[in-house]
Parts: sequence; structure tokens; C-alpha cells
Amino acid sequence: EEGCVENCCSPCFGGLDPTNLDGTINLGDGGAMTCEEYGDMAAMHSSNNEACPQIQVIGHTFCGCPSPPPDLCTLCFDGTVVPDPHMVIDPFGDGDSFTCG
Repeated sequence: EEGCVENCCSPCFGGLDPTNLDGTINLGDGGAMTCEEYGDMAAMHSSNNEACPQIQVIGHTFCGCPSPPPDLCTLCFDGTVVPDPHMVIDPFGDGDSFTCG
């Protein structure tokens, strides 16, 4: 997507603000971004985009969002903890990768 104009995805479920804008999200390529930068990136996607709940889980995990999206399918089929938190994923399909943990 080029950018979102209305009904944009928020890094936190319910449009709430992250409490830790200086938090760091490590990218799979060895780079990193702050939670403030992550929020800007999240806003480029529609809230209807299938990646939005995953965006919000990452926001909850690393940026101090109050709660994850409800009824989210967990990464692991049986709901267990990710066995390899260093596994690299690309939740947005845009080449920017993150680790699972």
C-alpha cells in the first residue's frame, strides 16, 4: 500500500497510543526502529489489512500498548510460546523483517 488516508492501522489495538515511543524493535536484517517509527509505518496500512492485528501484537509486545487485539490467532497453532524467537518473519510482505521474539 502506498499509504492510508482513513481507517488506518494503529500500532496499538483500539487506536490507543504506545506508552514507550523510545522502545526498539529489532528487524531481521540487523537493523532496528523505534516504536515511534513503527507507529508511522503502521499508519501506512488500512485497519482492514490482514497484517494490522499482527502489527498491533508487535506494538503490544515492544511498545507498551495496553492490550493485544482480541481473538487474535497466535503465531503457534496450539497457542504455545514461539519455539525460536530468533526466527525472521516479514509480517507486512514488504521486505522489512522482524524476529518472532
